[in-house]
Amino acid sequence: MAKKKLTIWLDEEAADRLKQMASVEGLTVSEFGAALLTKGVTSWADSAVMDMAGARIEATVKREVGAMSDRLANLMVRGALEATATRGMVFNYLMQQAQATSSPEKPGEVQARQEGVKKANSQAWTYAVDRLRSPVAAVRELLTPERPTEQADDQGDGSKSN
Repeated sequence: MAKKKLTIWLDEEAADRLKQMASVEGLTVSEFGAALLTKGVTSWADSAVMDMAGARIEATVKREVGAMSDRLANLMVRGALEATATRGMVFNYLMQQAQATSSPEKPGEVQARQEGVKKANSQAWTYAVDRLRSPVAAVRELLTPERPTEQADDQGDGSKSN
């Protein structure tokens, strides 16, 4: 590789230390200074490249996670809308069936059947809310951290080491 002459100025203490280190390594001050500067510049450049790459990677991850979060939110809203529409349709159908299957000779029967539909609707809602408040076993296992002693003793096949 071609070399280029470079003149630098150092304070006396740094210059004396450079001379001592060059002497210990068996090199001239110029050779040792060149090696030291080359390593420093290379290290600094590598660090700067890694910093820039890290910032780009972080920005990309944030963008992708944000997009994934938006898609998930969209799916959740769509699922909620579909469930609400289905619930409304079933409720209306049951109310109509309560009226259509009632006997005209029994005037209170339509109201009683419709009250039964309203009660069933309310119970279904309460049940769904209760289910959402208490996670299923698989989710509960994910949310409950293992004790450190169990992790250390577990062999992966359900047996414990002795």
